[in-house]
Amino acid sequence: MSIIDELKNNEQHALKELFDCYGQVVYRLAFRIVKNQFDAEDIVQEVFFKLWNVRSSLDDKGNIWSLLYVMTKRQALNKLRDSVILASVNTDLADRIMHSSTADSPTHALEIDSLEKSVVKMLPKQQQQIYLMSREEGLSYKEIADRLDISPNTVRNHIVQSLKFFRKAFQKYGYHFILFFSFFH
Repeated sequence: MSIIDELKNNEQHALKELFDCYGQVVYRLAFRIVKNQFDAEDIVQEVFFKLWNVRSSLDDKGNIWSLLYVMTKRQALNKLRDSVILASVNTDLADRIMHSSTADSPTHALEIDSLEKSVVKMLPKQQQQIYLMSREEGLSYKEIADRLDISPNTVRNHIVQSLKFFRKAFQKYGYHFILFFSFFH
């Protein structure tokens, strides 16, 4: 029986065997792309988690390394994209603060605060919780991760998803993305 057949038969030892065989190679590939140890480690976990989730659709005759390579590359590129989005949000904020008129600030601040509260209520429960822990309690990714017993990268991913949601919501109401996200660590 091949390793792919064992995976398809829900045999967890097959996943461990693949991890032992390919884990370091996947890590090195991810690190070459994202150039960050923490993110590369997270990518390795995500790749093998996704492999387990798609095990029933694996091709018995397929090349497992080719699949892992493609999955790793996609995950790494997604991480880079999310990092760029987060950096863009902080740049948008800085630009808006620099160019905002002081006469309109109180009015805009109230509108933004009201819209922010409405959008927070629309977030999925865990994203909402993480957002509020970061925004209201001023907690870092690591502190939030420790409290919720999840990885700091999971916290980061939820924040990135929240930012995407906020961007869409604010653009819908005619605002350029101007939330106060400089508090994200």
